[in-house]
Amino acid sequence: MSLSKLWKLALASLCALSLAACAGSRQGGDEMNEDGYTEESEGGSAAKAKQVDEDELKKTQEAAVKATEENHELRRQIFEAKTKLGISTQPAAEEAPAESAQ
Repeated sequence: MSLSKLWKLALASLCALSLAACAGSRQGGDEMNEDGYTEESEGGSAAKAKQVDEDELKKTQEAAVKATEENHELRRQIFEAKTKLGISTQPAAEEAPAESAQ
């Protein structure tokens, strides 16, 4: 083997060993610290787990239902207004083939 091939082989093996060492140093997964924090594997940020009581959960669910109902009503109003003005109510993806056929 030539010297350049040996150098490339040595460099490749060192890279493989360093990657294996870095991958194994974490021992995998998110783990809890003594303080109750979890560490993210990517960003290294920590977040404290929060307990949610039933009242807060019910309030959040009611707010979500109310927002969904408001969204539905607004969409209905937009549909009716478009219909009155004669604007197409089909999504743009469905209109594109019809326009190119003309």
